[in-house]
Amino acid sequence: MLKTACIYAFLISALAIGCKKPQAPVNTSERYTHFKVIARDGLNLREHATVDSKRLLTLPFNTTGEILQITKDSQKIQGRSGYWLQTKYNDKSGWVFSGFVLVGKNKEELFPEKAQRSAGAVEEIPKATWSEAGQAISKINFKNHSVILTNISGVPLKDASGYDMYCGAPPRRVVVQSRSDGFHYVYEAPRREDGAYNPELMGVKEVMENVFAVEEFNGRCSCSGVEWTKLFFITAGGVSAVHQEIQPSPAACSMERNSTFRSVKIDAAARKIYVVEREPKCATEPNADGSLQMTGLEEANFVVLTLNADRVLREEFKGNTVKTEYQQIFNELDKSASD
Repeated sequence: MLKTACIYAFLISALAIGCKKPQAPVNTSERYTHFKVIARDGLNLREHATVDSKRLLTLPFNTTGEILQITKDSQKIQGRSGYWLQTKYNDKSGWVFSGFVLVGKNKEELFPEKAQRSAGAVEEIPKATWSEAGQAISKINFKNHSVILTNISGVPLKDASGYDMYCGAPPRRVVVQSRSDGFHYVYEAPRREDGAYNPELMGVKEVMENVFAVEEFNGRCSCSGVEWTKLFFITAGGVSAVHQEIQPSPAACSMERNSTFRSVKIDAAARKIYVVEREPKCATEPNADGSLQMTGLEEANFVVLTLNADRVLREEFKGNTVKTEYQQIFNELDKSASD
């Protein structure tokens, strides 16, 4: 799972593995301009864009820097796909591997905890004709529907300059096929202005009957994006999606992502999903070492997702506005998540 891989990346430094020739760099001023080190033990700055090149020094955790150049083709180091980035630090010019950094089109993008979170509205997935097979990655079989995560074939992986936009892996789509009437519902991640798919669809998993989750991540080649879980509900009226992350994550305020205090209960019999979220309160200015301090937790946000025969209902509550019938459940969830 990509989240686990990113967490591991935080805990290790980019040590030398393997031996490859330096790649020809390309100018990246229109793509990414800045990076930030997320490897907890620091990241090696190397003389050339190879893992066996001389180590010039180690960039400390949370170090930010300007990206001067980036290699065209992706590599995989310690399970992370990415590129080599040229930068300058303490008057030394060298290369770091992007699998262990955040990257952004400006320095502000390196602070995703300041970004606005999605409201989680319910959206309808339209019916679609679909005949393109592609390569199936994974599949879920429900009673009346099948869900397939498949590669999108025919998509160029490199742009005109030779830049590898997907780290060697094609983008994906989710296809929901009805066995009774043959209708298809196709979900693809939105495309960027340059035509590339962003975010990437990393996986699908069953939550309960006729409900599945799609794991999305907006940066395949590094831990440089925000990841979430989008829930899909199959009803008699079609397929609906809710941009609602349900994966529990610890309450921690960090520069690499806006972690959320979250607790979830899935009641398959009642066809309901209960979610408690609290955003961390963070200091607006970093400490001397670049880290941010968590000063507490914001007011809880309570969400109830209900699957009915023909639609999905999303209810959201603040503070003491929770319905009486949900109060005890949320009291227990809120306590368990804060422990």
